[in-house]
Amino acid sequence: MRQYFAYVDDAGEHWDVLSGCDDVPPPIADSPIPWEAEDEARQRREPYWSYWMNRVPNQNQGYLQVIQFVHYDRILAVDEHGDIRHPGPHLYIDYDQQYGAFDARYWRVIEFGTYPFRRFLEVSEENRVVFFPKELPKPSNSGNGVNAPIAPMAPIEDPS
Repeated sequence: MRQYFAYVDDAGEHWDVLSGCDDVPPPIADSPIPWEAEDEARQRREPYWSYWMNRVPNQNQGYLQVIQFVHYDRILAVDEHGDIRHPGPHLYIDYDQQYGAFDARYWRVIEFGTYPFRRFLEVSEENRVVFFPKELPKPSNSGNGVNAPIAPMAPIEDPS
């Protein structure tokens, strides 16, 4: 799963996304020095989070979630116990050279609103609006701000 800071209009019908920063933290186990990976992720995230928190009203804040799938036929084995470093069940998947561990299919949805009244908006290019700038502006309160380009979002593919 990937997750990005998003905007949803007051009617809950139109959306935009800051797609330059995945808000899902990197797996700690993938780094030889876990706290360095966390620091790097926090530094990458900060300008996006700050812009989103300061420029998007609370009622219009959401998270674009990109959910990928693993087809049952690609599960080779299940280890119910895991190991000392990674407890819990593990799935062993038939790895695809083009798509990796996941299928080519994915689902994009924005979760927004306050608990217990969370809502979901299935996204498409037809209901996307321009809310965010192409590049984040440099913060005015410091001279070392990040002028981070916002990566274009890939077109929505039909999951069928």
